[in-house]
Amino acid sequence: MNTVSNKNSKSLHLFLSAALLMLAFFSSCSKEDSTNPIDDAVELTASEDAAESLAGAVSQDNGGVADQMNDLMDVAQSGGFDVMSKTGNVDAEYDSINGLWNVTVIRERGLPTGTHYRYFERNYQVQFLNARGAAQKRWLWEGDTARTINFDIISGEGIAKTPRVSHRLKALNGSFVATDVHEDIITVNGTYHREAEDTVMTRNAERTLDHTLDLTLTDIKGPRGIRRDRSKVVSGTVTGTYHAFITWIRGDAYREAEINKDISVTFGNNEARINVDGNTYTSDVTTGELRD
Repeated sequence: MNTVSNKNSKSLHLFLSAALLMLAFFSSCSKEDSTNPIDDAVELTASEDAAESLAGAVSQDNGGVADQMNDLMDVAQSGGFDVMSKTGNVDAEYDSINGLWNVTVIRERGLPTGTHYRYFERNYQVQFLNARGAAQKRWLWEGDTARTINFDIISGEGIAKTPRVSHRLKALNGSFVATDVHEDIITVNGTYHREAEDTVMTRNAERTLDHTLDLTLTDIKGPRGIRRDRSKVVSGTVTGTYHAFITWIRGDAYREAEINKDISVTFGNNEARINVDGNTYTSDVTTGELRD
């Protein structure tokens, strides 16, 4: 009886050993299969691609945050809508019942066939408030200047193209409040929401980022005055989130990925220092292009 028991024990031991060896083999194969150079490339470029997309979204020439802040600062002076019209077609109608302006701005820069091209439309509501917090028709009205400007971005659309990035805006809205608008330096706080599709063409690959950007502006400061110089001296930091669905193509290879990033952008000296996942990228606030 003991002999039979020992044989059964040995058989069970051999069976378990064989099973463990097979499990180890398939586990090893699975690990090898999971290491894909294309997946690694998608992961490596994700933060940089997000930075490329953000550089345009906060810039002036691509119709980003800096452009809308410039429009706000344009109207904080005498003849504000006329000043704004120097950089685009402006239609402004005053709503005397609600004490605000409905404004449409259309801008086009470059040629559609060129390497750099931008076309965009923005719809705003603008309200000037005096020292008592009451609405007044213009920044300068009846001998006194406004103290606060409520600047709401109602909607927007547009396209932009550079040698590295093609951009299509799908949705835009936001709400800015500018204070101290009677002083030389204005302070802007607010929120900003943007939905767009960017195609990035670098590293011999094409990546499309269908993304949503939400930002909070905290004490952004900039001067009234000449628009072309303003982006060089705007300062402050915006924080927010960037969510994107990415398609990645190189030759016959195709991958999809989804990313969620906490981001911050610091303005100063005509630069936007973009922080994504602890990596810092620098872009030109005017052109919206990353600096190498």
